[in-house]
This record gives sequence, C-alpha cells and structure tokens, in this order.
Amino acid sequence: MYWLGRYAVDIPEIDYCDNTTAILGASEYQPDAYLLVAPSRGGQSSLSSDGYAVGPLELVLEIADSTESIDLNSKFREYQKAGVKEYLVVLLRRQAVRWFMLDDGLFREATAVDGVLCSQVFPGLWLNVEALLCNDRRRLTNTLELGMRSSEHAEFLKQLRQSSS
Repeated sequence: MYWLGRYAVDIPEIDYCDNTTAILGASEYQPDAYLLVAPSRGGQSSLSSDGYAVGPLELVLEIADSTESIDLNSKFREYQKAGVKEYLVVLLRRQAVRWFMLDDGLFREATAVDGVLCSQVFPGLWLNVEALLCNDRRRLTNTLELGMRSSEHAEFLKQLRQSSS
C-alpha cells in the first residue's frame, strides 16, 4: 500500500484508494488497492460521490494469502472481462508477485527485468519484487524513485497535465 500511495501522492490526476468498493459492470469488488486516472485526464473509471470506483480501473492490487485461488481465478477473470488494464497480485504464501497487463482483451503476465516489474499504464511505477517480499522499504522506495525520475514518467506527467476529455 505504501508503494502505491507513494507513487500517487504528488500526482493529482491519479486517485489511489485502498479497500474501497469498485463497481465493474453488474459486479462489485473490494480490491486491496487500486489506481485510477481521473476521467478528465483520459481515465476509464471515476469515483462516485459516495467514494466508489465506477468502471474498469487502470490498476488493481490484491494481496493474496487465503484468497489466492479466488484472486488468481474468479477475480482474475472478472477483472479481465471488465477491462482492468493491469492486475497485480502479491502471493504471500508463495512469496511471489504476478503482474498482468491487459493486451487485446486478455491478461498477459509481465516479466521482471533485473528483479523489477514496471507498469505500462503508469510509467515510473517500478516494483522491486525482492524488496517488496522481504519488506525492505528503503530499497522498494529507491527503485520507485528511480522510476519516477525516468524520462517515461516525466512524459507521462506532461501528457496527464495537458490532456482533457
């Protein structure tokens, strides 16, 4: 949660929520956390007046322990069907992280490069998998900050601040 919140804290065009209901079509879910781009900046969902996300989210995070089977099966299918762009699952029992990107309507699993997974929807959102799993907040933050200093992140912020739909 810290990692996602840290990414979003200085970007007013992005909303970070944890344990908040998301309405995806006819179904309601309560992801552990999610990020969404404001609809005025090109996002595909919005926050209702009572704080619910309505529509497909840009990124959903689930922390899976006893819920691993649900998170990797029924939620996986529902999030994919709803058009969630990225789905990140932290598997506590297995000590693993799986990050899925929506590609032509189907989730495809991302591959870490040098132990780091990177968002396609949120450039600069870099996750040091080992640091997350061993709760090394300093290394987790250092990797995230490297991503946030990247040229891709700077371009993303520029596009967010220029766009309006």
